[in-house]
Formats: sequence, structure tokens, C-alpha cells
Amino acid sequence: MDNQFQAYKEIIDQIMDTTPPRDNTYNVLKRGDIIGTTGGVVIECEKRGERVVGETYASWKALCFLPDNNYTPFVVWTVIARPEGFSAGNGEYERTLEDALPTYQNR
Repeated sequence: MDNQFQAYKEIIDQIMDTTPPRDNTYNVLKRGDIIGTTGGVVIECEKRGERVVGETYASWKALCFLPDNNYTPFVVWTVIARPEGFSAGNGEYERTLEDALPTYQNR
């Protein structure tokens, strides 16, 4: 009976997984990270704002490569460490890395 009880308990534990969702607000952006659903790969980044609990999320400016974008494969984004993971916005898109570097530096 103990083995049967243990088997049921394991099944119920799997179904009723009460593990809290991971808090991604403390993630640190770095080269090679992939940004959310965009598939953008971080080439370079610089932290712009710290995480302040109850007020703001950490943010970075990031130069990224978009492997599925043949027209403007480089972008400079503001990236934010949100609870669901990294989120990108305010993009400036460029056709070449040579054009993207000054965009990144001047942002």
C-alpha cells in the first residue's frame, strides 16, 4: 500500500505543481543572450538602470543581431528584465553592423 500511495502522491504533485514562477527581474543581460520571442542575439550591452523593487526593473541598451531579418538584421533596443524574461522595445534598426555601432554608441 505504501508504494501505491507514493505513486499516487507523485502523480498528484506533478499535476498540482505549486512551484512559484521564476522571478526574472533579477536576470543580468549579457552577450549571447536571446531576447524573448524576437530571437535577437545580444552582441553588446550596457546597463542603464538598476532594479528597484516596487518601482522599476533593470534596463540596458543592447546591440542585437536578428538572424531571421534579412533587411535590417541589426537593432539597438532598450531591454528590460521583466518577470516573464527579457523584453525589448524602442528599436533602431540598421542594415549593417557598421551603421549599428554608432547608433549603439550614441543612444
